[in-house]
Amino acid sequence: MGKSRFILGCLSCMVMKNSGFSKISRTTATSSSSISQGRFVCTVRSEMMMEAIGGAFGILASNGDVILLSGTLGVGKTVFARGYIRAKLKIPSLRITSPSYLLDNAYQANEDGLIIHHMDLYRLQENMKENPNNKDTPLYMLGFPHVLHESSCLIEWPDRLPELPSKRIDVSISECSSDNEHGGRRKEFIHYRSLHIDASTLDPSHPWRIHVLPKISQIVKNHFPDMDNDIYDSLNEEENEGSER
Repeated sequence: MGKSRFILGCLSCMVMKNSGFSKISRTTATSSSSISQGRFVCTVRSEMMMEAIGGAFGILASNGDVILLSGTLGVGKTVFARGYIRAKLKIPSLRITSPSYLLDNAYQANEDGLIIHHMDLYRLQENMKENPNNKDTPLYMLGFPHVLHESSCLIEWPDRLPELPSKRIDVSISECSSDNEHGGRRKEFIHYRSLHIDASTLDPSHPWRIHVLPKISQIVKNHFPDMDNDIYDSLNEEENEGSER
């Protein structure tokens, strides 16, 4: 319970006091989940909400934690990573950019010395079947496979990897659209994101599964009070939807 309250408290400060977040006045989300099996799905219509969810995971990040971020260009992968890094470093205004050309940006959390690697593998050959132990390959220069165990990694475009880490969280973001009535005057085309989180490869005792996944819905409701509460599934009941996917 203590860690859960800590997550909510830190994110409250992050969202309410940080002027660097996207200023979107209205945010809507729907959520369905199979928390007991490590899966969560929600619909996001704000960078602020995406960053807050990323921050929930970042707060409890430690060595060996890996998140794979999948989705098309510009869909919000770096926004999720930005929240993760800012929350862990406790610097809400820290400028986080995509490492598209450098391939890897590294950040050190002064509190516990944790190194966070934010990687963008887009420029690497898709589905390459190289040996990461070959010193001439980009993956070897990025520190694979040791970097996965010695730090916390956020990896965009993980389909470039020859093999996925066995213990990880898969975050898939896709763009959706909806017609929304504004002020009863006209309809505007609104873009939002479908966020799928799959932590089923992690041990059930992992802090992200125990403390973060069950609190995501509360994070959204507490920090975006203009949303309807009745659109959320109860996270206190075990659901079986994940087993059907």
